[in-house]
Amino acid sequence: MGLSGLIVKKLILKNEKLYAATDQGFYLHESDEKWKLLSNENWDIYDIVVIDHSHFVISYKFRGRNVLSQSTNNGESWVDVRSNFGLHNRNLQSELNEPIFKLFYDDGSLYGSGYDALAISSDFGQHWQKLAGVWNGFARGTSLLTKNTSSNEIWYGGQGAFENPILRRYSETDLSLFEVSTIDDVLPVPSSVKSLEFSELFPNRVYVSGEGGIVYSDDQGDSWFPLHVNEDSRFYFDFAVFQDIEETFYTAGWNKNYDRPQPLIVEVSRDSGINWESFEYKEDELFGGVYSMAASHSESADTLYLGLYKGGVIKVDFSLK
Repeated sequence: MGLSGLIVKKLILKNEKLYAATDQGFYLHESDEKWKLLSNENWDIYDIVVIDHSHFVISYKFRGRNVLSQSTNNGESWVDVRSNFGLHNRNLQSELNEPIFKLFYDDGSLYGSGYDALAISSDFGQHWQKLAGVWNGFARGTSLLTKNTSSNEIWYGGQGAFENPILRRYSETDLSLFEVSTIDDVLPVPSSVKSLEFSELFPNRVYVSGEGGIVYSDDQGDSWFPLHVNEDSRFYFDFAVFQDIEETFYTAGWNKNYDRPQPLIVEVSRDSGINWESFEYKEDELFGGVYSMAASHSESADTLYLGLYKGGVIKVDFSLK
């Protein structure tokens, strides 16, 4: 579907539109292999939230500067947000004091996570209140931020200073922070957590992917069990779950290889992760490592949009008939 050569860090499927955040700008898919650039092509995107069809908030790096920007006209123009993210005071600066690696938006609240800190803003990123962690913490940065809106719990994490996986759960109800310290029992060290999904069929269950595979917990992170792991420490940056009578999982990994092509391998389980089947797309020169994923479900097919490392975007349809 185009964007070949770019690192597709995040795919967003919203209101039947497909967006791609890359190391060379933010794009909207128009047709076939045609994409519309909605930002400066020199922006290396950390993360982006799509508030609605024309309102975006984006965190990116440009010429060594970490910046938060906002567009309210579908990317026609952008305004840098003067922000106090990473600061102990409320003074606003045009350049972020520390990167906002991950963003999440819910019902008027914008959440952001940096090296270690979790913060919240009610004015689209100008003034931040730190909820947990410390500013400019000793860590490699967060790569996961999401919220369980039914329980008002925010999950965030990434990799610590010693390449250990970090996962935390913050409750907005009682303002408590829980350090999920046992996840490295099933994920290797070094490792990093990358993505999280909540189960609709199993109460209290969460699924987490990272370096080494996909794992799950049935007690909100007290203990963890392998769902789909491997001994090669293959990265699983993203996965999708469709939940009916049983859970159907789709995932695709990335071997830590920056300069050479690798095969695209999609892995599927239709029985809640008990059995898995692999589908390989054979093309010798394809950079087939998957960095991001968006998915949709219909009665006839499941559709995956795969964001690759230097390989652009590929669409995969799985017929359900």
